Parts: sequence; C-alpha cells; structure tokens
Amino acid sequence: MGNYASTDELIARVGTQKAAELTSDSGSGPDATKLTAVIAAAEGDVDQYLSRRRATPVEVTGGTTKAAWLKALTLDLAVVRLWLLRDTVPPNIEEQRKLAIEALAKYAEAKTNMPGEPTGSPEFGYEERVTGRDKREGL
Repeated sequence: MGNYASTDELIARVGTQKAAELTSDSGSGPDATKLTAVIAAAEGDVDQYLSRRRATPVEVTGGTTKAAWLKALTLDLAVVRLWLLRDTVPPNIEEQRKLAIEALAKYAEAKTNMPGEPTGSPEFGYEERVTGRDKREGL
C-alpha cells in the first residue's frame, strides 16, 4: 500500500482486465510488482510538488477531504504511468494527468491550499522574508 493510494484502488480505477493487459506479459492477471512501482512513481510525482510547501509524505487519515484529494491526484498520475507501460495514453487519460499537474502546481506555488487546510495558512518555508531597509524599519 502506498501513502496516498493502493494498488487495489488503481485496479478499481482502470479495471482488472485493463490492469492485466497493461502490466502482465501473459495478460492473465495484474502484475502486483508493476502496479506497486507505478503507485510509488505517481506518489513521488505528487510529493515533488507538495515538498515545496511541506514535509512529505503527507500524513493522512482515511475519510478526510485531504486524503481523498491526494488519492485522486495520485491515481490520475498512476493511470498515465500504467498506460505508458504498454500503450499510448488515450486523450481523456492525458487530460486527467494535465488537470492533476495543474492542481499540484497551484498548490506548490501557494495559489491554493489542500482541502481541509485553512485558507492563507503558511506552510513551512513560506514565511515572507524581510529584506531591504524599508522593510526592516520597526523591527
């Protein structure tokens, strides 16, 4: 099981038959090792963006909106990686990847917060630095 999504959730997203087609040489069943690698790589992509504002991996608890958001983004990215194992990525899957990356980029650039985070709350590393004489006056 990954930090944000599991291989079972990935299989549920694409279907058992498609997961088998994309991961198994025999097509008899999904290859658990490849599915685990795909989830790990997708979580690495998610963490790369999140780490600009917070420590990763993010601790989540089951049923929270934050957990659901991270799972959805991870699965969107994992599905693309899954397709790339054997095939070209269909346009609708590529669009999901694009939207996931846009959401993560907005978070990384502090243009939005994760669901369940207070609006405008600074994460570590995002406190404004005081520079220049005009900004130091009154300190």
